[in-house]
Amino acid sequence: LTNIIISLCKIKLFIYIWLFFIKYMNDKTYPIPKNLSECFTALDNIFLESQEDLEWFKASPEDEAVSGFHSGLGRILRNEWGLWSKDTELYTVLNEMGLWHADDMYGLIMTSYYRKLHGEELNLKEQIQQFINYWKDYEKMNGPVEKD
Repeated sequence: LTNIIISLCKIKLFIYIWLFFIKYMNDKTYPIPKNLSECFTALDNIFLESQEDLEWFKASPEDEAVSGFHSGLGRILRNEWGLWSKDTELYTVLNEMGLWHADDMYGLIMTSYYRKLHGEELNLKEQIQQFINYWKDYEKMNGPVEKD
């Protein structure tokens, strides 16, 4: 029963975030962020609409908070902010930092946002190195990955 309730809450959250994000993206006062700082501002605005979701995000452990939004808000951010299409300034900035996969970019954005909300150091170099190490290990086991 608990799993069903959690699943229903995630579905509700996904639908809510999707509808809000459509409104958000259609409002020309909220352009696609160009850097991490602008991502934080955009996320602040997104979460203004749902204090309950923000409180859950802040109260959860870091990895659970970030993964909890991966399929809902994360999908929207990756698509609407051009992290898959690779045609935005944000993608270019994150790519120049050493990231090439949209899921890793989402992870960096949301982990950094979580840490910002908690007054913690972002440790960007450490975060990026973890993604780089993941792909090195992946390639050792599975062969080269096409990055473009």
